[in-house]
Amino acid sequence: MKKFDFIRMKYFLYCLVKRSGFDHARFIKKHNCFNAMGENCFFQPYNLPADSQFIRFGNNVVVASDVSFVCHDVIHHVLNHHPKFTGEYSVYWDVIDIKDNVFIGTGSIILGVSR
Repeated sequence: MKKFDFIRMKYFLYCLVKRSGFDHARFIKKHNCFNAMGENCFFQPYNLPADSQFIRFGNNVVVASDVSFVCHDVIHHVLNHHPKFTGEYSVYWDVIDIKDNVFIGTGSIILGVSR
């Protein structure tokens, strides 16, 4: 098991005991789960994104429950196997950079290139 997978599992179990998003954010910051996390953050989701090294949070950020962070697409799987398209398509990656004083509501999907 990879180190980050272990931390993701540990975080999920931690969330079952500690219900506060402020506690969640402190755990995330302590274990360097994201590229960066500022001060006074609140993180309610129980799952950490697989590509969290591409996600940065500024100061005073609130993330409500059931928020998804998607740093890449997978359209290349379709295009590379479709007879109409030629060439080799690759996966597209980009960072998600959440600036200061941001609220992200329940059920939001945040895509790469978000700043």
